[in-house]
Amino acid sequence: MDGKALAERIRAEVAQEAKAFDSLGLATVLVGDDAASEIYIRRKHEAAREAGITAHDHHLPAETTEDELLALIAELNADDSVDGILVQLPLPDQIDEARALRAVDPVKDVDGFHPANVAALYLGARATSRRRRSA
Repeated sequence: MDGKALAERIRAEVAQEAKAFDSLGLATVLVGDDAASEIYIRRKHEAAREAGITAHDHHLPAETTEDELLALIAELNADDSVDGILVQLPLPDQIDEARALRAVDPVKDVDGFHPANVAALYLGARATSRRRRSA
């Protein structure tokens, strides 16, 4: 298997499918200054742009409180221009990772870490979309 060719083909397919929508938005949330996480997020933004998806970066300081992070997640959940949310792990010690991941709307959960999505994966179900925009 040629992994590079497969990845290129999948990226091209995603870009073609993304064109069916008026716009798609990905919000990434990074708390702190982990170098590996910064590279990962940067690559996610590059891939999103290549697919015609608007990427919104939310880089918060390491001192961010759990309440501050949860408020941002609630704001992103309510934002119709955001179709997917990626909360980068690990989070600083003062933030309960499980609580933060549960706060993400399951429909916008890019990583599939929300308990509803984990259960759907386990059961072989497919998440339903509440997208109000039509293709």
